[in-house]
Formats: sequence, structure tokens, C-alpha cells
Amino acid sequence: LRSGTESVSAIVGLGAAIEITEIVKQEEVTRLQALQIYFWEQLQRAFGDRVVLNGLHISSPPKCGSQRGFDSSNAYAMEPLPASPHKGGDDLRRLPNNLNVSFLGYEGETMVLYLDAKGIFASTGSACTTDRDTYSHVLSAMQVGSEREKSALRFTLGRSTKKKDIDTTVQALRDICTLLR
Repeated sequence: LRSGTESVSAIVGLGAAIEITEIVKQEEVTRLQALQIYFWEQLQRAFGDRVVLNGLHISSPPKCGSQRGFDSSNAYAMEPLPASPHKGGDDLRRLPNNLNVSFLGYEGETMVLYLDAKGIFASTGSACTTDRDTYSHVLSAMQVGSEREKSALRFTLGRSTKKKDIDTTVQALRDICTLLR
């Protein structure tokens, strides 16, 4: 190779990867949304009002291709947020791959350490702020209050996430909260 020579095989490979991604994108978005809803429902069952959702509410599985939130040509197209973030259909404007919740009365950092010891990975903020000793700037901007900020946990869902992973996580959180009482 010399400078200026394009790698045709890499270009073809990238094109094939994009085609495959487009084929599975909507299916994966729908699967992740269902897991996100399931996770939130299990947390509510296990912890009741001791767990609070940070962000737009989650209600029911979204209807793909509906007029609100999804554009069938681009499953990630989102409408601008309304003035009040708690209106019906908010689950359509929520990213499907994460869940940020606060466990009232518990320190987020402590819970992250206990989860890590059980092989479950969570964080108290975004990946770009892991080296800072401050709470989530997003939660601060949302003005959720210091108690929710310091008790927040962020979970990420991905291609390998299964329902049993969520069940394991919820049970681990139950055990941790019992231990920390």
C-alpha cells in the first residue's frame, strides 16, 4: 500500500457491515426496548417507591413505525422533547440501551462496588465522567435533587443482554439493599 490508496476490501467490508446493521437495527431496538421495560417493571416490583426512574417514563412496548417517535426509515429518529418530559408516549423518545434509576436511601457508589463484586457492571454516571468526583451532570441539569443524584445507577443493555441477566441483576440489588439496611 502507498498513501492515497484506498483499501477496497475494507470499504466493501464496511458496506456489508452497514447493510447487516440496517437489517437488524429495528429488531434490536425493539428487543432492547422490551428488555428496558421489563427491567423497570422488575425494579418497581422489587423496590416500589424506593426506586425512581431518572428520565422519561417507561410505560408499554412502543409501536414501531408509529407517527410518534419513530420514522420507519430511521429507527433512531427522535422528536424534540416536549416542554414537560412526563407526557404520554415518552418511551418512544427514550434510548433503548440504558436505564438510569435512583435507589433512595442508598449511596450509588457503594452499590456499584457491591454489584461489581458480583460481576455486574453499572455506573453512577456516563462513561465520559468516570474520572470525576461529581454526580451526573445530566441529572443535575434535570434538577432531580441531590438525593437522587447520589443514589443514581446507570445500567446499559446491549446485544448480549438477556432477560436472565436482568433477573440476576434485580436479585443482586435486592441482596445488596438488604445488606446495606
